[in-house]
Amino acid sequence: MLEIKGRDGNLGEMMKMSYNFKEQVNEPRQKQAVELCKNYLLSDGCEVTDVSEDPKFYKTGADLIMQIPDGEITIDVKCDFQAHSTFNIVVEFIEVASDRKEQKLGWIYNEVEFIYYVIWETKELIILDKKILIKICLEKELRGYASHHNKPFYYYTFGLLLPLQEARKHFKSINL
Repeated sequence: MLEIKGRDGNLGEMMKMSYNFKEQVNEPRQKQAVELCKNYLLSDGCEVTDVSEDPKFYKTGADLIMQIPDGEITIDVKCDFQAHSTFNIVVEFIEVASDRKEQKLGWIYNEVEFIYYVIWETKELIILDKKILIKICLEKELRGYASHHNKPFYYYTFGLLLPLQEARKHFKSINL
């Protein structure tokens, strides 16, 4: 079960929600979100490469690589189809927790510097600096979530919910 805060910031009734980004990888809207973020960066004059379908970047979590004068910045694009109604960013700390050997850390621990978090319904992009995001998640008292899955085996995903209003205080928000 997962606690959801409403627009007014009050705690809503308990709801069962699924936030499985793994199932969204091949979702056409996820691919469109990567393209929207790439186009945003290109329109801002950045040199950027889409590596979302390049197998050598799968383990890093990178979808985009932006060139900067002294190197590159890696970006993971997350596309959330529920944030417009839950008013939360889902920060995944453990992707797979099971009784098998298939334990896996969540995307907060991937190897990228930035998370471009796209709220699909509103086309809002929140640019999350991962170091700052981790600091906020660990220093603030946030609500947790657990999502149960039964395919391909039984497991849980665990994380924290960062309210959108809190995210907008700390990170750049753009309408795509």
